[in-house]
Amino acid sequence: MTFHILHTDITPPESMNYPFCYEPDSLSLLAVEGVKSYILAHPDWFPVLQEGKMFGVLVVEKNGKIGYLAAYSGQIDNLEGDDFFVPPVFDYLQPDGYFKREEAEITHINYNIIRWESGEDNVSIDVIDNQKTERKSRSQALQHWLFSHFVMLNANGEKRNLLDIFSDTPLKFPPSGAGECCAPKLLQYAYLNGLRPVRIAEFWWGDSPKKEIRHHLHFYPACRGRCLPILSFMMQGLNVEDDPQRTYGHGELKMIYEDDHIIVVDKPSGMLSVPGKLSRTSVQSLLQEKNPDILLCHRLDMDTSGLIVAAKNEATYKHIQKQFLDRTVKKRYRAIVIPKDTNRFHIGDKGTIDLPLASDYMERPCQIVDFENGKRAITEWRVESIINNQSSINQEVTLLLIPHTGRTHQLRVHCASPLGLNSPIKGDPLYGQRADRLHLYAVYLEFTHPATGERMRFQ
Repeated sequence: MTFHILHTDITPPESMNYPFCYEPDSLSLLAVEGVKSYILAHPDWFPVLQEGKMFGVLVVEKNGKIGYLAAYSGQIDNLEGDDFFVPPVFDYLQPDGYFKREEAEITHINYNIIRWESGEDNVSIDVIDNQKTERKSRSQALQHWLFSHFVMLNANGEKRNLLDIFSDTPLKFPPSGAGECCAPKLLQYAYLNGLRPVRIAEFWWGDSPKKEIRHHLHFYPACRGRCLPILSFMMQGLNVEDDPQRTYGHGELKMIYEDDHIIVVDKPSGMLSVPGKLSRTSVQSLLQEKNPDILLCHRLDMDTSGLIVAAKNEATYKHIQKQFLDRTVKKRYRAIVIPKDTNRFHIGDKGTIDLPLASDYMERPCQIVDFENGKRAITEWRVESIINNQSSINQEVTLLLIPHTGRTHQLRVHCASPLGLNSPIKGDPLYGQRADRLHLYAVYLEFTHPATGERMRFQ
């Protein structure tokens, strides 16, 4: 049975939550408990699921009954055909189907190329090149065939395949795995069966991947790289709540220091450093209301609070920018982290994290640890205090963090990654778990004044 009744007296909302930014509500949590119970009742799945898998629930309504649908991302061999979960949008892995037959042919061509390039059978270069051309042509044709068969529905009853949907995006072509995430599967099944979507949520089960940061049973938004174009079409005609990020509040911008050349401010959590896609106030726009020539010399993540220096003219801006490039600017941050390992830290512990980072192009703005293509990132850390040291639950540790490089989300990833401190910053919605705010503060800033040559220190 794919539609699972929820025994609750909670009144379902009129609109579905925004899948790319949400807090799971009580209905979603009830549905997730049902999925967790079902997984735990099948211990034979544990070895496969322990490697890590995203699961999703969609709370739905039909004829006054409230229930939920469940899905997992991609495909899992020993779960296929289990009617607890919704089926794939398009099942292309039938053993005797076209996709598997053509995939086997391409694999055979690839095997021959490897064998011939190693010197076996004395095959000419021309023959090998022809086989490489055929391999590429057949692979591209198979991808087009596959994505043309992923025909997505929206709430208006309209249909578009993935080739059409992604033709309007910068990618122009669907990325690998498009259409196989939880959210498209869930909405597709709901539309096909006349179910009204009410609430959607996705959670991770198992170990974290090596590159991305995922935590067991934590909730995550739908992936933007694969799902934003698809869901933007599929949600047409559906009553969906506004993106909460567009109405996110923030505190007041505080002036710390000002002279004829520079301004130093204390940015609140939730305020952008510079104008972005969202229609929000930014530090730069506020400062430019008084002086249109002002330029920020560096940035903080929207959710990070703390010290930022701005220049009142181009010459000052270039001078401070060069200091950042030469790494003569000193910055210190304070963070509250939540260790995954009990008794991981003691007061006075210190160390250095050296993990290269790269952009996760499928999940911007997230970053991943990437030893092949990432840029080197170095963070020095020291334990300042420990809260609830005797408890294995909700232990919080205050760290002083000193970045020696300035990579995007460097401190957040270095803290959260199992290869780093394995201790997400409290309230980190990307690499940990949401809270009242991201508890990361830029507490110290030191640089040379461009006009006086004086070493300026702010705390």
